[in-house]
Amino acid sequence: VATADEGLREPLPLATRASHAYAKWRLTGSDPDGALAKARTEWTRFEGGGEADDDAHRLVWGPDPALDKLLDAAAGGPEPTRFGALALRLWEPLCRAETTDQI
Repeated sequence: VATADEGLREPLPLATRASHAYAKWRLTGSDPDGALAKARTEWTRFEGGGEADDDAHRLVWGPDPALDKLLDAAAGGPEPTRFGALALRLWEPLCRAETTDQI
């Protein structure tokens, strides 16, 4: 609820696929730089189709938005960016609860 309230006040630096990639890598013990590399891949896929191509992101972050625009705000604590802190706030509970059943 707190994240939704924040999002009603301002655009959050939180892109679905990029933040999911970041959180998954951080939760496996990767450092923030490694996790950001994975997020950047989701944001800018080489042949298009990355989140940077999404019309909603272009509206909020400008034409040809760079992931760096989402990384501007620092976070206090273990995450160096607000993007990273929000990614973990959103995805950590879901990733920890996720199970894979093998048949």
